[in-house]
Amino acid sequence: MLRLVMQSKTSALYAVGILTFFFTIFDGILAYVVPVTIISQGYSKTALGFILGTSSFAGAIGDIFLSKFLKTSNFRRLFLAMYACALLYVTILSQANIIILYLLAMAFWGLYFDFKSFATFNFVGRFTPHRLHALSFGIIDVFKCLGYVIAPIIAGLVIIGTVTDQPFIIAFVFLIFSLISYFGLILLTKKIKEQGLLKKKNYGLLLEINTWRRLGKIIWPVLIFTVLISINDSFFWTVGPLISEQLSQVSQFGWLFLTLYFLPTVIVGWFVGRITKRFGKKRTAFVSFALGSLFLTLIGFLGNSWLILVFIFISSSFAAIAWPASNAAYADYIEESPHLEQEIEGVSDFAYNFAYVIGPITAGVLADTFGNSMTLTIFGVVGVLVCIILLVVTPKRIHVPNRI
Repeated sequence: MLRLVMQSKTSALYAVGILTFFFTIFDGILAYVVPVTIISQGYSKTALGFILGTSSFAGAIGDIFLSKFLKTSNFRRLFLAMYACALLYVTILSQANIIILYLLAMAFWGLYFDFKSFATFNFVGRFTPHRLHALSFGIIDVFKCLGYVIAPIIAGLVIIGTVTDQPFIIAFVFLIFSLISYFGLILLTKKIKEQGLLKKKNYGLLLEINTWRRLGKIIWPVLIFTVLISINDSFFWTVGPLISEQLSQVSQFGWLFLTLYFLPTVIVGWFVGRITKRFGKKRTAFVSFALGSLFLTLIGFLGNSWLILVFIFISSSFAAIAWPASNAAYADYIEESPHLEQEIEGVSDFAYNFAYVIGPITAGVLADTFGNSMTLTIFGVVGVLVCIILLVVTPKRIHVPNRI
């Protein structure tokens, strides 16, 4: 019986992976389309950054209210809410031609990432044992990044000069595939008993924020790292499509830029669990991202498109280890303090959204000032310095009490 339950949990984990795979193709196609469309309509890169930042501003506000009003974290309802927001996002974005429509679409973009993050953390925290948290996030990240590897290829093939309705239709088809996978997940988890799913006290909003503040004082190194690594990702999604378009003009393989950014996670995600077991989750995340940032510092000085592609791949290979390692640390805190599950999920996702507010804006301003490639170089320098500081000041063991 126990063996059957473990097999069901493993199948459910891969169902989440497949669900994530199709959903990230949907998201990746549209994420590629947005910067190209906005710039082609005559807006500056700074304006592009502000528009993209709107999505995570809405997401940050959503974090506060989701953490307060969701009395129980249930991945089934959270994934369903994600699909509803995604449908509104693609519908509005496909018709957008003025700023207000772009801003509205960005708001739904930010909200569905909130629901996706809450749902994924809940699933891993409830359905996988402590020792497999890093591996579980690594497997999910493999599917996620495989989707992001494929999405720019599809987008690059269908966007030739101008953006038509075709990428929106293709994105919608992959959204349907993801929804079908979601129903498969529901069937797989129907007979699995959820452990430790707790009812949440009806805290007031001010008390909720105060709880976040106290929690933040305990896990602040991991939160700072979440902001750092998320800003890195936002930089790539802001200027990455623009660099890809530039490289495509001088090399027939320039469109591989974003694909090579995501490809390493498909490879290294399977080994993250063994690495973190030996070196620890936080140290693994900090050191790997520092090495990746070191290679990123050279991008702005490379004149050869092939060298740029190679260095992006090497940089991403190191950085790809950091995402599941840091996510596994949050899952550990949730398992250690289940009464604070929603607060941990909320404050971590708030850090992510905060990064995605300031990240695109900063990337847009730097790209207008220094150019697209040099923007990544500047961030690489910041990444190395911040990781070194975190390695020095972060406690070896961070304990989150069940009551704070």
